[in-house]
Amino acid sequence: MNSTHFSNIENTELGVFTGEVKAAKAPAVLWCPALGSCVAVILYDQERKIGGLAHVMLPSTYDHVDGHDLKYASHAIKELMRQMDELGAHLEAIKARLVGGALMIRGGPDVGKDNIEAIKKILDTLGIQIIGERLGGEKGRTVFFDLSTGEVHVKENQNQFTI
Repeated sequence: MNSTHFSNIENTELGVFTGEVKAAKAPAVLWCPALGSCVAVILYDQERKIGGLAHVMLPSTYDHVDGHDLKYASHAIKELMRQMDELGAHLEAIKARLVGGALMIRGGPDVGKDNIEAIKKILDTLGIQIIGERLGGEKGRTVFFDLSTGEVHVKENQNQFTI
């Protein structure tokens, strides 16, 4: 299991790679490189400036657990919420942003779409509102999440977006 939480980090950038979950307090910056069909699930308690990021690779375990549970949507989101709760976030105050879910191989399975659908269903079931997204398409993305401001910056090739 690859999960980490940080309670008091000063001016730190933390990379979140495939199958990882990280939660932190401001002023940390969480970043997630090379999102293709994977989805970055970004959760944030704005009042307490506690947030986290899950780099989800697949929608479900399909009843098969292989020791890398955090690459699956349901496991990753639950672990992220657990870590944020441990840091003092109020779970009812958490809002979500989603980035990724691209179709990277034309004619192949649309894992990105499956990830998006699974994640949205899980967040809806948990009562977590999605307040921003940059999903689908055919481009890879890199994400930067600034816990001090709550801003999420997305790079797609030469373009940048804030959600």
